Amino acid sequence: MGLNELFELTSQVASTALPIIGCVVLVYLAIFFKHLITVVKEANKTVQSLKATLDTTERQLNALDKPLNTLNELSETVDYVHEA
Repeated sequence: MGLNELFELTSQVASTALPIIGCVVLVYLAIFFKHLITVVKEANKTVQSLKATLDTTERQLNALDKPLNTLNELSETVDYVHEA
């Protein structure tokens, strides 16, 4: 078996195997992209629910601002009385 015959045999095997391998890779890429799209959609839903939670937390913190300001003013008044 000469070197030319080896190259011809390798070329025949490659011409048969490469399209099959290409199809398998395309199937795996399709499955990968399908899973990737699913993950992105789920991440979007999670971010939307997290946004709602953060909005609720922000509203509750804003509701606490006024009582905390009152408490701070009272504390400053107590400090002034204590210093006097």
